[in-house]
Amino acid sequence: MKKRVGLFTVYTNQNKTYFGIPDSILGRDILVHSRLKKGSAEKRRAQSIRGFAGDQINETVVRLEKGPNQHIFIREMFYNERSINEQQDMFENVMNSNLPPIVMSFPIAQCYNDSNPAGKSSIIDITDEINNDNNLFFFGSTQRKDFKIGTYHAERSYLLGIETFPMNTVIKTVKTYSQLADATADDQPTLTFELNTSFFLLPEKPMPMRFSNERIGYFSRSFTDFDSNPQGIKDRSIILRWRLEPKKEDIEEFRKGKLVEPQKPIIIYIDPSTPSRWVPYFIQAIDDWQPAFEKAGFKNAIYGKKSPSKEEDPNWDINDGRYSVLQYKPSSERNAGGNVITDPRSGEIISAHIDWSHNVMSALHNMYMIQTSAIDPRARKMNFDDDLMGRLVRYMCAHEVGHILGLTHNFLASTAISTAQLRNKTWLNQNSLSTSVMDYSRFNYVAQPEDSVNVSSLIPRVSDYDMWAIEWGYKIIQNPSSPEQQGAILNQLIDKKIADKRFLYGTESNQDDPRMQGGDIGDDAMASSTFGIENLKRILPNLVGWTKSETESANDLESIYKELVNQFILYTGHVSKNIGGCYDFTKGQKGPDAVYKIVPASVQQRAMNFLNDQVFATPEWILDNRIFKLTGIAPTTVIEIIQRRALNDLLNESKLKKLLRSASVGGESFQISNMFSKLHEGIWNELSSKGSISVYRRNLQKIYVQNMIEILQRSLASSESFERIEDWKNLEEAIDPKTTDICSVVKADLLSISKEIRISLPAVKDSMTIIHLKDVLSRIERQLIDKSISDHRE
Repeated sequence: MKKRVGLFTVYTNQNKTYFGIPDSILGRDILVHSRLKKGSAEKRRAQSIRGFAGDQINETVVRLEKGPNQHIFIREMFYNERSINEQQDMFENVMNSNLPPIVMSFPIAQCYNDSNPAGKSSIIDITDEINNDNNLFFFGSTQRKDFKIGTYHAERSYLLGIETFPMNTVIKTVKTYSQLADATADDQPTLTFELNTSFFLLPEKPMPMRFSNERIGYFSRSFTDFDSNPQGIKDRSIILRWRLEPKKEDIEEFRKGKLVEPQKPIIIYIDPSTPSRWVPYFIQAIDDWQPAFEKAGFKNAIYGKKSPSKEEDPNWDINDGRYSVLQYKPSSERNAGGNVITDPRSGEIISAHIDWSHNVMSALHNMYMIQTSAIDPRARKMNFDDDLMGRLVRYMCAHEVGHILGLTHNFLASTAISTAQLRNKTWLNQNSLSTSVMDYSRFNYVAQPEDSVNVSSLIPRVSDYDMWAIEWGYKIIQNPSSPEQQGAILNQLIDKKIADKRFLYGTESNQDDPRMQGGDIGDDAMASSTFGIENLKRILPNLVGWTKSETESANDLESIYKELVNQFILYTGHVSKNIGGCYDFTKGQKGPDAVYKIVPASVQQRAMNFLNDQVFATPEWILDNRIFKLTGIAPTTVIEIIQRRALNDLLNESKLKKLLRSASVGGESFQISNMFSKLHEGIWNELSSKGSISVYRRNLQKIYVQNMIEILQRSLASSESFERIEDWKNLEEAIDPKTTDICSVVKADLLSISKEIRISLPAVKDSMTIIHLKDVLSRIERQLIDKSISDHRE
């Protein structure tokens, strides 16, 4: 049989495959992970970001052990519950309650002493497990559901080959399946994939854990700790990071504070199928993180590199688990992302993939054109020059590199920069428009043409928070006695840093804090959005010319116009989050007397004035008849989409309950009645003038009344929703609006509208306005009368 020596010694002939398992790796943790070498034809139509070469489809940790009756067992390992200290009383009980399941068993065909330094080995026949299907080597159970994988067809599946290396062994197979019965009509009935399954020997001594801290954003793994709390349990989480250690010969220099190269740098290889014009920009984006690692004491700690050719390295494989890769996908998805393979014991990142979809360039083009073309002439066409697109690629790739280094989004970063600074040419020449490339700050839409800022200042880059986050995550704490002691030292470092808002962190999931939003820049949403709208007004009249093509139809014009409308909606959303908002200081500087602070009434008042002026007073500037004639878009549809979105942001139960909450805490607050008063003022002002109402305003008023009626018609909660105090965090969502002032205020406003309509109707002359007002009056009175009768009967 053909023999190859590595992690497993592999023996193969035409019919059989045997693994030689050295005794030296028995009981060691082995990471098993699988990727698509080639995706199935047409599968990506249903999942445009999934199903491509390079996608991860499984990951688990196993141990091999010798069992009775001359068998090798494979156990699947879990690390969700831990007792780390063997001296703790609970250690034995925790271990006894977490026996890893035996998921596979193999009779030992032969034992022998090999010339391999690993020494004695046991040979097992693994032919059936490779030729058949299982959740351990191939698709995991979750991924089977995602890919709608059904029956396995062994007769249409086969082994391509096996490669074995000192630290890992890779099985290459072709697998064919039927689709599940619930697959759509567009899905192929049969799926064939080429898979790579890698067995990677994890370090015998895990990397030291680093506990996560809510004031700095790292991806993490959670577990239940039975050691830390003598009177209970504690949920802990450890950050995901690469193992960076100085070389033995450089340890003394490192301790003196001199920069040294790590034993094993982070190398990101560029997919050989990547268009050559973009490769330098991808490499630059990866190298942009080098100064951050210098803050942690390492030089040349990370760099991008072209994938070697077969002549340069015949053993290099893009799907080999030892290598980290930027994978370029022929996908229509307008997105990019990153995923990492980690050691669950310590959080060590073993390898990573950045998934880059080809069509993400169209998203970058459209965003940059709509946000900056008022001041950057290079953005005024449908195909950017390579230098400009390359810079956009570099920015977005740097963001994704941050993710595979362990960093989460930081949605507080962009608000550390004032709106005024975003228009200051001198300041921008020295600083990035956001303190973190991990924010969704996108591009500088605030700067105005008269500000004469350099176009190089319009794109974010790796900045202050990013440098600090890498320093915190990768700085080696000398001789800590425990992860807890290390955590205390790291916590002190954060205490010193967060006095400066440049180093603050905010999550992407906070629904209350208006500072934490995607796509916003500056510290004043009303001012920033106003400047953004002024630039949209400059851009809109030029779209027909900028998108004109001799060979294309008006599809580009339609696409870019829709992008402009969506950008306007984004600006209004940044403003409306201030209404009922609450600042959360748990992840940064605490307020003078509270961790949570209601957005000041004056700020919420400004936000309502903005919405009335920019949205509810029909934004006719966004209507361009030339565009409508060329694209067929209906102007009434455009205005309705804009205004409906803004109203939905305000007239939803969650927002209304937040306004009630802010009123209940006392002090100066923006009341729910204040919001309805401002809405009434902005939406129904024609009733006092008794003038005609335009079609846009008629639609707006109907949407408003319909939303109000729907609030009265909904009933949410039962007493079972919040019987225990643990459930109180969901109490706000569970409360029935009928038991609050919400319904009272809504009814009062509808009654006021009804009364005003009755007063104004006799003086109205316009026939469509009369029809509209009578319709609205009928809807309101039918709802209030029906509800009154219903409530009385109950």
